[in-house]
Amino acid sequence: MPITVWHGGTFKDHDAKEIASLPYAAGSCDAIEVRGDLARFVGSHATEAIGKLASYLRAGGDLRISVPDFDRLVDAYQKGSPADVEERLLGKGGEHGSIWNRQKIVDTFKAAGIDEARPW
Repeated sequence: MPITVWHGGTFKDHDAKEIASLPYAAGSCDAIEVRGDLARFVGSHATEAIGKLASYLRAGGDLRISVPDFDRLVDAYQKGSPADVEERLLGKGGEHGSIWNRQKIVDTFKAAGIDEARPW
């Protein structure tokens, strides 16, 4: 069973307790996709959230996250495009509480007990 957490604030408090309240058994999901919401989690809350989401996965399942890539946005900003760099980085209402790039994703996944992180 796949779970999709859509961009737009599925999680209001942005801590792992909220994720722990999802109605799924450990090891019951083939894939989980999180679009945008992870950028709203700050510090250790992000690591805890990823760890809890991973606990819902069956062996070999996929956890897919989508967050604004800070390095790419800075590069685009320095080149003068796209015009919406600030909105993409900060969120529409400034609700993003953390900055992500590839290395932070790898490091956060490792801290949460996930050995592999790759682009999708």
